Amino acid sequence: MKRILAVLLGMILGLVPIAATAAPGDATLLRRDMDGFNESIQSMAYLDGITYWLTYNGIYTCKDGDTQVKKQEEGLPSIEDEEGGSRYLEPMALFEAEGQMRLLMAESSSYEEDEDWYTEVEGARLYRVAIEGDVLSFEELDTLDWDEMVEDVDEGYEHALRMQKPFSMDGRLYFTAYRNSANAIMGYDLEEQELILEEEIPGLESAYRYRDGLLLLVNVDFENAECPIRLESYDPETGESELLCEMASSGYDAPGHVLYDPETDTLYYVMGGELWAMRGMDPESAKSIGAVLIDNWSECAPVLTDDKCLVLCDHQTALRRNTDPQTRAEHRLVVQNGYRETVQNACFSFGNRRGDVEIVLANINEDILQMMMNRSSEVDIFCLEVSTPTFEAMYQRGYLAPLDESEAIAQFVQSTAPAYQQVLLREGEIVAVPLFPDASCITLNKAALEKLGISEQELPACWEEFFDFLEALPPMLEEHPEMKAVIPFTTQQEFRWTLFNTLLASYLYRQADGKEAVSLDTELFRRLVGRLENLDLEALGIAEEQTLNSFSYEDGDLLMQLNASLSESLYTWNSEKPLPLALEAGEEPILLGQLTVLVVNPYSENREIALEFLEEVVGLLDEITRIQVCPEYNEPVEAAYFASNLEYYDESIAGVEEQIENASEEERADLERTLQDLRRSREEMIERDRWEISPESIQAYRRDAQYLVVSRYLGMDEGEFYTLINQYLADEISIDTFIQEVDGKWRMMMLENS
Repeated sequence: MKRILAVLLGMILGLVPIAATAAPGDATLLRRDMDGFNESIQSMAYLDGITYWLTYNGIYTCKDGDTQVKKQEEGLPSIEDEEGGSRYLEPMALFEAEGQMRLLMAESSSYEEDEDWYTEVEGARLYRVAIEGDVLSFEELDTLDWDEMVEDVDEGYEHALRMQKPFSMDGRLYFTAYRNSANAIMGYDLEEQELILEEEIPGLESAYRYRDGLLLLVNVDFENAECPIRLESYDPETGESELLCEMASSGYDAPGHVLYDPETDTLYYVMGGELWAMRGMDPESAKSIGAVLIDNWSECAPVLTDDKCLVLCDHQTALRRNTDPQTRAEHRLVVQNGYRETVQNACFSFGNRRGDVEIVLANINEDILQMMMNRSSEVDIFCLEVSTPTFEAMYQRGYLAPLDESEAIAQFVQSTAPAYQQVLLREGEIVAVPLFPDASCITLNKAALEKLGISEQELPACWEEFFDFLEALPPMLEEHPEMKAVIPFTTQQEFRWTLFNTLLASYLYRQADGKEAVSLDTELFRRLVGRLENLDLEALGIAEEQTLNSFSYEDGDLLMQLNASLSESLYTWNSEKPLPLALEAGEEPILLGQLTVLVVNPYSENREIALEFLEEVVGLLDEITRIQVCPEYNEPVEAAYFASNLEYYDESIAGVEEQIENASEEERADLERTLQDLRRSREEMIERDRWEISPESIQAYRRDAQYLVVSRYLGMDEGEFYTLINQYLADEISIDTFIQEVDGKWRMMMLENS
């Protein structure tokens, strides 16, 4: 019964693309947090066998055939500050023009006037980028008039227009940019220093280099169900376009990373997690070359190397892919992606280790339950929210492959908390791997509680006590006018909606626990809802309508969050106290958690590979996830920069100690004081900044997490259910009608299930 009635909280997640390194030339060249790379890629270009990437801090290069990317030691060009403000250059685009590599940088200044700071774009500078051996150099070619390429973000603050997929053709720089209401094709004449093209095109995805002085446009119209994608040629001289072909989409996916090779009349593009090659603009000729892990949206156009490899990149990853479809990997693993970084990282590490396997992270638009009923083997691994009807149906009908034969998975799942094991196991068999746990709860600010003189022992433990607490708040808040009960943007409707849903979810879980017949028509539920209805929200400072445009506050100014993440309480910087509440005094509190899991398709033809991939995922789960799901995993997590900060202090202290040994008497006193200050600062840093997740915060989390239960599907059509909730909260129906309607639908559902 619990499986039928527990609560729906979540949504099925979507897409992204991915691949292994099997074919000659294939390589992951850049990946954030790999080999020390932690920047964002802004632009990419290719010249004379070398691929160049531009980041905010520098340029990276890689020669054809190499797998090692070099960060050029020569930083980007810079300019000196001026008195009363600062001047700086911001990297905008890297592109090949006239057989040279060019770098475009916007010149901006910040200055203070009447105690306000202003930012202006003063122009742009164009540089020639040269590389001799492994040494990079810059030669300034020109300063450019950039007035037409500026956006006003706010009054007194402007920045240079952001360029997407820039490329040079016939002395002009073309790119895509978002303008007033749509993407626009932009063209800037580098010699004449003027904007010569700006045309907004509804549905324009991107513009690329084509042939014969023409541009290639990718236009998308998802309202056209049959062929929402149009590829068009565009003449920048006349503004005329011509249809080249129409294509069907992969779900709501459109071609990304588009490159046209005029030598072979081939269009390369990424869609549905795969790299495709289309000859002669004929969609029927399109063939998949292989899978790729790359975000389909990117600010960088791909490049084709001299040895016919494609280099693709998004803001954090750069891949090189062989364009010969005959070099594809032997095996193909299709994984439904839930936008979880752990899964993406597993795809990279697994692909690097298993070059015979290509992995496609795909957007699943079909009815997954219907796929199971049809015994489809198309998808090997599904990523699902436990609270969805899809997971519940697959769980109940046994459409989940057992995972027990993996010792690594078995050991991990057996170490998880009982609340998680209830959904990870089915009839004693392991059927799912936890990927992302969380829980939503009411929290109270510790500093605010201290201001109000409320101790932890005085906090409410059940819903009745919580309503007593809220009713007693107004006079306390009057004594602290800087304090707000909740964030001021919260309206009365939003306050009631959040509390009502939290109360209802807890009540349904308790009902589904089998202690009494399933019904909302009870004295307890009516009493608690009545307490919520009778709250004086104006006295709590909660407005009927939102009136504020902005609000600033310090720690201790906001008393309560109604829907905070329990996982955030793990972090040492967090100052919120979770407030698990029981339905009635004397009962255990209830914290409703959500869980995303990975499961294997029982009809998969790659079950052994799928199992090995899940082992990879388990091995890459971060410390935060392990602490949340495994009660015995209590390893504190050091802050990311603690080790380097400690090293800085130790080196500074050692340096001052060495100076003291060789100092005169006059110098020694000052150096001793400096040494004492450094030692004191070091100890304060260790005390204050050592832990991202401290032993104490883990202990506090354990006290709350013992009450966590995992939400399951409600069992009733969620759209219909939430319509009733919204009608009640909007005073369109009474609580009596709400209870009558919901109880009636549950009775009908139970009869159908029986």
